[in-house]
Amino acid sequence: AGGIAEIPLPKVDVESLRLLVQFASGKAAAAGDALEGLRFSEVPRPLSGPLSETPGVLPEDVAFMDDVAADLDRLFRLTNAANFVDCPTLLELCAARIAQMLIGKPPKEIR
Repeated sequence: AGGIAEIPLPKVDVESLRLLVQFASGKAAAAGDALEGLRFSEVPRPLSGPLSETPGVLPEDVAFMDDVAADLDRLFRLTNAANFVDCPTLLELCAARIAQMLIGKPPKEIR
């Protein structure tokens, strides 16, 4: 009692946790005090082109994903972390960014 409660996240590395917090903090800061002001991207299916040109995807989310996707390993770890902590908006953005990277590539190049 009185101490800090520990929440085990065995499948989430420190960098991915920081990115999750950064994503959530950005959403909260943009909304201010009004929770109804929270804005989330809506990724349409099928993805028809780059996230930056996709209706429903917020510019700040495109910028966040572009930064994360600069390191493919980081993108995959964040995707797993978003899945593990059940953050569907971030998971959809990660999956869309991965799909965007695969569009037009032959199977041999994807392997």
